[in-house]
Amino acid sequence: MSDQISYAVETAGLSGRRTLALDAAGEGTAILVEVTTREMVDTWSRARAVVSSTGRWPILLTSPGPALDWPETFVRADPFSRWPYDGEKPSELIRRAKQVDIERHIEELMAPRRTLLDEEGESRLRSERGKTDWACGAAPGEEELRQIYKAQGDIGLQRHLLAWEMARGCKVDLRYQDWFTPPWQVALALLPAGDPWNTYAYVHTLFEADHAMLVSAARRWHERYGAEPVAAFGTVAQLLVGKRPEGQEDALRLAVEHVSLAIDTIGPPGIALRWHAQALLQLDRWQLHRRP
Repeated sequence: MSDQISYAVETAGLSGRRTLALDAAGEGTAILVEVTTREMVDTWSRARAVVSSTGRWPILLTSPGPALDWPETFVRADPFSRWPYDGEKPSELIRRAKQVDIERHIEELMAPRRTLLDEEGESRLRSERGKTDWACGAAPGEEELRQIYKAQGDIGLQRHLLAWEMARGCKVDLRYQDWFTPPWQVALALLPAGDPWNTYAYVHTLFEADHAMLVSAARRWHERYGAEPVAAFGTVAQLLVGKRPEGQEDALRLAVEHVSLAIDTIGPPGIALRWHAQALLQLDRWQLHRRP
């Protein structure tokens, strides 16, 4: 074990564990340390506390598949493979992320849009009204919602129903945001970079999401909400959050950001966009998901 690796492992309080040094896509060495699922967040927290000394951001990884000896599992998994990135190296993704105008992208998604209320639109409106009725035991009138939907589109409808539901104390079931615990072997990777948002330039998650956009968004989330990547479990990204959104509009905007990159965060569970916004006003951790 090199002095550099020993220093990072010892400083993070992880001595005495099996370690593995892997090439980080030709741009430094990543140090993987064996951890168990029961101690994942604890070991991550220890490594996070000394990033200023090690210069290495920690991220939890797993490898689905047959149980092999721990080092072989992660050698075979090749967590720093460039195939999901079309060959882009971390530095190239980071450079491209700086050119992403994330503010403009979200403004376009949030912009009100006059919407033709065709058969599909009527079905969408009835579905959203039905969700509110199910959650609250009541809902605004169809004609009221129809006029909002026609004038402002889905974002306007979500904004209106979010305010209506929260004014009446309707609660969101937060279990869809319970963190996933992998049934496979786990490693804590100490990356050759200290900025949390650049994690996603090294480690792939959120299937087929543009990771330059994700790096840019993660930097924004860190600056606004203190969001820090904790785990990248295949198609799942988990983050701890230091600050919640400031009000309903900020929460709705953040929910749009999440869903634009990770649609399955709300898709399969049947969570309305406005419910995710309401959840973000309560949560100190996020779980984002985008699957094949």
